[in-house]
Amino acid sequence: MGAQMKVDEIRRAKKISQAEMAERLHVSLSKYIRMEKYPWKISIEEGMEIADIFGVGFDDLIFMPEKVTKV
Repeated sequence: MGAQMKVDEIRRAKKISQAEMAERLHVSLSKYIRMEKYPWKISIEEGMEIADIFGVGFDDLIFMPEKVTKV
């Protein structure tokens, strides 16, 4: 993919709904919404599974808050 993107940005670019992501990750919709809202709380295993679903590398995803990533 090249440039790093937030989970919600990639999901929208791939035209995948939050409900579909929750289903594919085997989590509730509310848990998935929290994952997008607080990506730094996503486990490595969950992050790797998200990257697989999106067809991107784990290192293409940004999991840190925006304040930290804009150093």
